[in-house]
Amino acid sequence: MPSRSETTPTTMSPPVHVGLPLPDAVPVGGCAHCDRYERDRDRARAAGDWSAESDAHVLWRWHSLRAHGWSRSV
Repeated sequence: MPSRSETTPTTMSPPVHVGLPLPDAVPVGGCAHCDRYERDRDRARAAGDWSAESDAHVLWRWHSLRAHGWSRSV
């Protein structure tokens, strides 16, 4: 008798679809938090630290939604 691993398909169903990244956020003039997130993102990008760059994007978009009521993009 075949084992379960020999008879059970191992493919994912349905397939995973990954979208394109969102455009870079644009700082709101005069907002110190937006300026800080922009600096953090730019430093991480220059250092090749994709994890820190992603963190800055997430924090910035969350801030934009909460503080400015929307997500401002290019």
